[in-house]
Amino acid sequence: MPKPKHRKKPKVVKQDVLVGTAPTGNKKKDHWVILAIFTIAALIGAILLPAIFNRGQAQLGGGGVNISQLEETVKKNPQDIDAKDALGTAYFNQGSSKLQAGDQKGAQQDLQRAIALFNDVLKVKPQKIETLGDLATAYYYTGDTVKAIELAQKALSINPDFTPARLNLAIYLSSQGKYQEAINELKKIPATSPDYATAQARIKEYQQALTQPAPSGTGSAGTGSSTTGTGGTPVPGPAPAPTPAKPAQ
Repeated sequence: MPKPKHRKKPKVVKQDVLVGTAPTGNKKKDHWVILAIFTIAALIGAILLPAIFNRGQAQLGGGGVNISQLEETVKKNPQDIDAKDALGTAYFNQGSSKLQAGDQKGAQQDLQRAIALFNDVLKVKPQKIETLGDLATAYYYTGDTVKAIELAQKALSINPDFTPARLNLAIYLSSQGKYQEAINELKKIPATSPDYATAQARIKEYQQALTQPAPSGTGSAGTGSSTTGTGGTPVPGPAPAPTPAKPAQ
């Protein structure tokens, strides 16, 4: 009687594995392999993550506004005045932040972009006092105090109660040593205004400046240092930064 045939057991083929992805059976070796993998991953993360983060930050203007998106909107529709105004404000805020951080070159580039955009907006909407106010400050920060004074006065001729422009006008005037004129402007801010206390504090500073002797050195306007104008006397202590005319976005 013939014996029944038995099926041969299938041959087990070992699958190839990536080096370092499976235990080797040697605990000491496994420890070092895992440690090496984590070390390499940490190094890659340390290199790539800051680059990714900085790239994202570079696209954001003041208040976290995406400048790249606004640039694209303005490029597609150059007649979109509101988009131009928003883009100008983003560059203005970003430039102001860079100025306070000591990045003069970056600040000037951003502020010049803001000036160009704000001027385009005002050609269509000349009565837009918030844009006039921020344009005035942009000119002040780039060294054109005469233009800053002119624009602040224009904003106030449209709306005399626009206190950010009046506070800033006082700063512009004081940077030229015109402390009495600055005081006169600040006295126009009524006691009912939220900016009344600020105005009164600056009046005291400017009154003190009027009684001080002329200094031997000079300062720079709008950068937080003492300013020296044509009158030859500085604002005591750091010069206050102008108030943004538009609320933070």
